Amino acid sequence: MDTKKYAVVEKVVEKASLTRAAEELGLTQSGVSHIVAAVEAELGLPLLKRTRTGARLTPEGERIMPHIRAIVAEERLLYQTAEELRRVMRPHPSFEEAMMEALEALAAKLEK
Repeated sequence: MDTKKYAVVEKVVEKASLTRAAEELGLTQSGVSHIVAAVEAELGLPLLKRTRTGARLTPEGERIMPHIRAIVAEERLLYQTAEELRRVMRPHPSFEEAMMEALEALAAKLEK
């Protein structure tokens, strides 16, 4: 599932503007507009009311946004947890060296 599109919708809602969301995300306004339209098409609901002064949630969007926020938050937690686990699992050279010395010492004792 591509959840990055939901982060774009969340940013549009946060900024109340497709243009400001696009600037912050490093995207074009057109690109953001296409992403929002794709999410609306996917869900079969209008999420945003677009005006010359910005964008605001429709009643349907108000009901959907808690779920979009939850998806975005869970994805952040997923990647944060994965990064923490990768950090813990990375071998530390000093630990490896200590283990090698201990194994060599054990092997020497077993040979006697």
